[in-house]
Amino acid sequence: MLLGGETKVLGFDFAFLVEMKQEEPVLIATAFSTITKLTQGLPVGASKSGVAAILDALVSYQDGEFLALENIEKFQSGRPFTESVWRQISRINPGERLTYQDLAVRSGNPKAVRAVGTACGRNKLPLFVPCHRVVPSGGGIGNYAFGSEIKSALLQFEFDRNQIQRSTLH
Repeated sequence: MLLGGETKVLGFDFAFLVEMKQEEPVLIATAFSTITKLTQGLPVGASKSGVAAILDALVSYQDGEFLALENIEKFQSGRPFTESVWRQISRINPGERLTYQDLAVRSGNPKAVRAVGTACGRNKLPLFVPCHRVVPSGGGIGNYAFGSEIKSALLQFEFDRNQIQRSTLH
C-alpha cells in the first residue's frame, strides 16, 4: 500500500516491483490498479490527489521520465548519517551506479561502508530514494530488499531508457 499526503511519500510496500514482459522490464506493484483501492486505509490527512500525483510520477518513471520522482516530497527519518546517505543516494543519476565505498565518502565518513549498506537496507522509499543504484566496489550487484534480480532489472531498465533518450537527441 502506498501512503502519502498531498505530495509527500511516507512509504510503500511492493509485492512485485519489476516483471519482465517481452524482454522489457515493467514496473508493477500491488494495489496500484485504482485510486479507490489505493486510498482505502490511508491515514487521516492523506488525499486522493496526493496519491494520484505519486502514481503519475511512477507512471512517468516507467515511461523513462526518471526526474518525475524527484518532484515528490519524501519523508523518512533516521540517524543523521543515515539521512545523509539517503540524500546522497538521491543524487545518483538514473542509469548510473555508485559504490558503497564512494557513497560512504560522499556521506562524510569514508570508513562507514557497512553503515552505508545498513542505511540502504533501511530505506523505505525505493525508487524515490534509489538505493538500487548502489553497488559493491568489488563487482556484482549487491543486496536489495526485493532481491538482486529486481535490482539488476531496475539498473538495466534505467540504463536502457537513458541510451534510448540519448540516441533520440542526436
